[in-house]
Amino acid sequence: MKQLFLLGLLILAMCCPVFAQDLPSQAEITDLTRKADEKVILFETALRAAKPFIPDENFKKFSNAADTAHVIIRNLQQKIFSQMD
Repeated sequence: MKQLFLLGLLILAMCCPVFAQDLPSQAEITDLTRKADEKVILFETALRAAKPFIPDENFKKFSNAADTAHVIIRNLQQKIFSQMD
């Protein structure tokens, strides 16, 4: 939940020109979102491997969190690419 809040702040800051000078470049954000997506994929792989040891309720919760992370990352990437046009 903390990560979602921080990503939301980043998106908000990208929309406000006052904060624009303190933000990383579009290339840096692109690289960071790519790395974040790789981490989420690794988390999903580990989660599937650990499924026999995790209660179904927790497995579903963790899977939903990974899906949400992918959506946030995709939204950030689309926002960056739309600003490049």
